[in-house]
Amino acid sequence: MAASRVVSSSVRPPATRRAAWLREGWHFAASQASAALASAVDVVVMEGLILFGTAYGWAILAGHVAGGVSDFATKRTLIFRTGDQRPWPQALRYLLAWAASLLFNLALARLLVGQLGLAPGVGVLAAAGLVGVAWNYPVHRLYVFRAGDAR
Repeated sequence: MAASRVVSSSVRPPATRRAAWLREGWHFAASQASAALASAVDVVVMEGLILFGTAYGWAILAGHVAGGVSDFATKRTLIFRTGDQRPWPQALRYLLAWAASLLFNLALARLLVGQLGLAPGVGVLAAAGLVGVAWNYPVHRLYVFRAGDAR
């Protein structure tokens, strides 16, 4: 009589766990690269518009929108591969996550610079890094670009 091997669905074989960790590592690294690219798009659009005489307030707005569209499109199609899902629910979730991220960045930068005395450049960058890792990535991965949304 041959012994059958039963594997619980809650326990993955080591190779499957390793593949899941590698996939998550790819998602994290690619997501951070997408955010960096979006920041570059933001700055290039803003600076280009200012160079051509656009009022800086409009240039800032256009840069933010261009960077956000770039990040959304990259994460939707290339990183989390949810391009087969309806775009508008994802876009709304992205906008909500972005608004919360803005508030977290402002609050944390204020704490780091105003209360802890860090230099403004250091405090703002530290806040952006912390919010990016602790808020943006998990929210994008688990909420904005979640797998399985119906078309």
